[in-house]
Amino acid sequence: MRHITQHYIGGRFTDSVGQEKFNLVNPAANMLTGTVLMGNEEDTRHAISAAKEAFKTYSLTPPFSELNP
Repeated sequence: MRHITQHYIGGRFTDSVGQEKFNLVNPAANMLTGTVLMGNEEDTRHAISAAKEAFKTYSLTPPFSELNP
C-alpha cells in the first residue's frame, strides 16, 4: 500500500503540513490502495506563493515557445 506524504510545490516535493488522510480506493476492486495527506491552509498558501513567483517569468514566455525545445 502506498502512503503519499508530500506535495509537489515550486518545482520540488515538500512535506505536507496538513495531517488529514484521504483514502485512495481502486474503484474496480473497491480496495484501499493507499493514503494521501491532504493539504491544509498553510500548504495552500505555500503553493499559491510558488505559483505567483513562477508566473513572473512564465508570463513573459512567448506563445508556443514552450513547444519548441
